[in-house]
Amino acid sequence: MTDANDATNPADTSDVLLVSADLFLGSRVRGAAEAAGRSIDVAASGDAAISRLIAGHYRLVLIDLETPGLDIGALRQSCGERPVVAYGPHVRVPLLTSARQAGCNEVLTRGQFDASMHEVLARDVDGE
Repeated sequence: MTDANDATNPADTSDVLLVSADLFLGSRVRGAAEAAGRSIDVAASGDAAISRLIAGHYRLVLIDLETPGLDIGALRQSCGERPVVAYGPHVRVPLLTSARQAGCNEVLTRGQFDASMHEVLARDVDGE
């Protein structure tokens, strides 16, 4: 696992990029990814995520829509063809809508993501 608060590691070969400043859910995602044998990198801001996407070779991008400074349109564009799963609180409908409009492959409520993170990691990283 790489601690991605520093977005300067050009040799990154992690499977998954998690864009989130949420330490609680972030640690659960890291645990699920590592339990599945996946390497994971974490970016705590939208700008750090874009830098890491330029430098890294990720197979899946997970985006917490409440990440500070997040421009979902710019971030989604930086992801290119990589699968993108975005999640946010069910009460923040405009955030979820903006992720859909930006072209995220899947947009889930935080509860849906929390309940299905193992399946999301297996499905999208394995290309199923």
